[in-house]
Amino acid sequence: MNIILLQSSSNEVLTFLAAIAISILLFFVFRSVLLWYWRVDEIVKNQQKQIQQQQTIIEGLAGLYKSMNRMDTNA
Repeated sequence: MNIILLQSSSNEVLTFLAAIAISILLFFVFRSVLLWYWRVDEIVKNQQKQIQQQQTIIEGLAGLYKSMNRMDTNA
């Protein structure tokens, strides 16, 4: 591996690193455009709201179930 690194010039290494940096930058740019286009951020927000609403319903039903069991045991 040292032989390969010694044979390559510093210009080639810099070109390689620049290509990697540009690739990463382009990945994040295209990713953000695609997420915006498909409205993924809005879908995630809506799913979080639905989870919160379902949790509220579950807690309410659990409280109702407990209160009905207390009334059955008292009767």
